[in-house]
Amino acid sequence: MEQPRGVLCSRVEEKWAEIRKMADEVQLEELTRFVSNLKDCDDFGGVLHRNTFRVNRKIGVVGLGFFGPHLVNLASYDVAITIEDLRQRSRRIFATEFYNVPAFKSQMFYVTFDNMIVLEPNRFYNIGFQLDGPKTGILDPIKVIQTVSELHVEFAFLRGSLQMPEIKYVILD
Repeated sequence: MEQPRGVLCSRVEEKWAEIRKMADEVQLEELTRFVSNLKDCDDFGGVLHRNTFRVNRKIGVVGLGFFGPHLVNLASYDVAITIEDLRQRSRRIFATEFYNVPAFKSQMFYVTFDNMIVLEPNRFYNIGFQLDGPKTGILDPIKVIQTVSELHVEFAFLRGSLQMPEIKYVILD
């Protein structure tokens, strides 16, 4: 059942106010943008899409950033997220959680976790996500190694879903 536009807009404004407040409160949080060349659009609903990566330092993931809708001005996404430690034979370290998140055309939207997810250095992890909603922008399919220079944090991606270009984290070591 579709919600009336006024109700959705009101919920969007409330959610953005909440996100801005949380961003002001968390001063130690880092945001890593892996690549920025938005290429096209695709649908990320229906099944879990995965990004596999490793990080060289112990970090706590506090949220993920995704591209918003590519063709519509305002949308709401039902988002499912799972994080797995591949060293432990795909043991889930973050059970599937579900979120409803508002998003604006051609802008990033964020899922902020209730609790930090600790990732150990030099292990491979899968982040699985499902975005049920309109098509979003996608990235070029390339292998990326991103270094956050002043903090000496390096993320190495093996393969990707062409979505989820940002990880919000804090350094724990």
